[in-house]
Amino acid sequence: MKEFLIFGQEWFELNQKGYSLRKIGKLYGTTHKTVGRVFDFLKLSRINWYNNELINITNQKFGQITVINILNETDHNGKRYWLCYCSCNSNKQFKVISSDLRRGRKTHCGCNFPLKNDLSGQTFGYLTVVKDSGERSPLVMWQTKCTCGKTHPVSTSDLISGHTKSCGCKRPKGEEHYKWSGSSEIKLYLRGKLKEWKKDSLNYASYRCVISGEVGNRKDPLEVHHLFKSFSSIYHESLELCKLEEVSNIGEYTKEELDLLIHTLISKHYEYGLGVPIKRSLHLEYHHFFKKESPSGNFEEFLRLKRSELK
Repeated sequence: MKEFLIFGQEWFELNQKGYSLRKIGKLYGTTHKTVGRVFDFLKLSRINWYNNELINITNQKFGQITVINILNETDHNGKRYWLCYCSCNSNKQFKVISSDLRRGRKTHCGCNFPLKNDLSGQTFGYLTVVKDSGERSPLVMWQTKCTCGKTHPVSTSDLISGHTKSCGCKRPKGEEHYKWSGSSEIKLYLRGKLKEWKKDSLNYASYRCVISGEVGNRKDPLEVHHLFKSFSSIYHESLELCKLEEVSNIGEYTKEELDLLIHTLISKHYEYGLGVPIKRSLHLEYHHFFKKESPSGNFEEFLRLKRSELK
């Protein structure tokens, strides 16, 4: 194949003019597979021509799909994408390769997939399912109504798993959120410097929740709970030790002051001991009962309570 690499640009131009890979191969005394490998090696986009002509399927219908026009995009095999829309209520536009349309592999946008479970009328948290919205992402999207009166589209998995329980109106915000420690930029910046402390805390517990013994997952990841002293308390103690005033902007500290504060904050975290890994759902529940305070006695009480529930 190496001896044909010099022809890459020529072959690309011929392909754009309507020459198929097979015809290019015959002109240069090689196979269409070698031509394809050269295109792939040089990362050249290609058009797959049939009988030296691109089959025009503009305005043709395939099931519920109507083809709008061809796009200047190809998949990894060099097949051109066509812009289409579905005749369902969503009028969703999407791209499809022509072979999927002509061979009947794609006849709708996903709106005709049968519903395994009809959730209409069921309640999940603060949301009541009104009806199937007709949208697919590609999951079934349900039109729900929150107790506050707002409507909100939610997927089947988010409803059943409990990931979404409201339109967002019940989500703790600002000072009500358990991670609230002021809105200053410096605190957010310093939290990001505790990665090693968090990693050591997770590693010490073998990356398992100290309550359930389970590993974290995408929907309910592990978080590191400050067991003996909250982040905010350690932060203010570090400021006192460094003899610095609290500011809202990182730029108000010099580089030396900021480095000193980071070093002190990390040292104090290790001095007070590692944190404990806990699943986010349990972490939220804990701080719902005990707010922002985190004495170890409260956590031990919570630990006994939750472990007794899990038995």
